[in-house]
Amino acid sequence: MVRREQHLQDGENVRAVTHLRSSRTVVEPTASRLVTRDDHGLRAEPTAYPCAAMSRFSNASTAELRSRLPALMLRDERRLGRRLEGVRKMHGATQRRSAIDAITADVARAELRVANRRAAVPTISYPPELPVSQLRDEILAAIMHERQTELFTEWGNRWYDLKRTGTAGAVLSAEKSGWHARDTLYPVPNAQRQINNLLLQNPGYN
Repeated sequence: MVRREQHLQDGENVRAVTHLRSSRTVVEPTASRLVTRDDHGLRAEPTAYPCAAMSRFSNASTAELRSRLPALMLRDERRLGRRLEGVRKMHGATQRRSAIDAITADVARAELRVANRRAAVPTISYPPELPVSQLRDEILAAIMHERQTELFTEWGNRWYDLKRTGTAGAVLSAEKSGWHARDTLYPVPNAQRQINNLLLQNPGYN
């Protein structure tokens, strides 16, 4: 004969089944903690139990780490992404926590590498007394014209040059009738905006 009791520990339901013939208690957890009860009171023990609520903290940590990956170098993003995917397959809470701590440290080191590389990029400046400084605009115009004539049939390089330098509107409005500033971007499909109401329409298409 057994007696069933219902307890609440740390906001999680735990069922304790007590055998009346002994002081031993068999505990059946319904969340991520084992709770044992004897004649002297209630005690909670953390455990690695493979259930949906096993580690809400770990799940939140992996989501936060994954959101930081796109800012890393490509090799680090892929490598750490695979390691985060492996964390999902771990059942032990201690193992998961240890793995997440190690990945957190590696993400921080990868972010430092990115910051150091950006800081090492030199700022290009031309002393005003140099002749090249006086001809900067003319030199850039000559380079753009050379690319226009040399690469005019090469996979839209001219278009990318105009967009990259922000001169598409000034150049194409003089050469194409009906040109609008909005034409540098495609409209965001309404079907996609209905799926995600956080998407904003590109300027000029409202």
